[in-house]
Amino acid sequence: MLFAYAAGFSFAYLSLTTATGALLLFGVVQATMILWGLWRGERFGARQLVGLALAVGGLVGLLLPGLSAPPLAGAALMLMAGAAWGVYSIRGKGAGDATRVTAGNFLRAVPFAVVPSLLPLADARLDAAGVAYALASGAITSGLGYAIWYTVLPTELLTA
Repeated sequence: MLFAYAAGFSFAYLSLTTATGALLLFGVVQATMILWGLWRGERFGARQLVGLALAVGGLVGLLLPGLSAPPLAGAALMLMAGAAWGVYSIRGKGAGDATRVTAGNFLRAVPFAVVPSLLPLADARLDAAGVAYALASGAITSGLGYAIWYTVLPTELLTA
């Protein structure tokens, strides 16, 4: 799921704007996790329903002034990425040591990422700064973000 998220996300942004990609991605992540919870028997409380209504209303308000359809291929890839991230989050909820599990998942995703990473390499212009930024934003920042997410997630669920 981690690889499906990262690959879909990466290739989707070749044709999507940042705002469109973020709206699609985070909307589908939330929808995936909400639908999973509903399917497993969870029900919304009054505060949750109000929050959901406000979020959907805000999204509609943001989209109405300049509503236009994003490129189909990019949107489909981002929707896949969002669903994969949602599933990854659901599966990781009780994974134990978040830092160890996340690091292991990143390492296991590397073999899957080799071929898609080589495809655009012929057109790539690599420099030391770009490679360093890619490593920092991809491996280090994302890995730490996931570790923090899974450390906080069980606590957040207990207090929600």
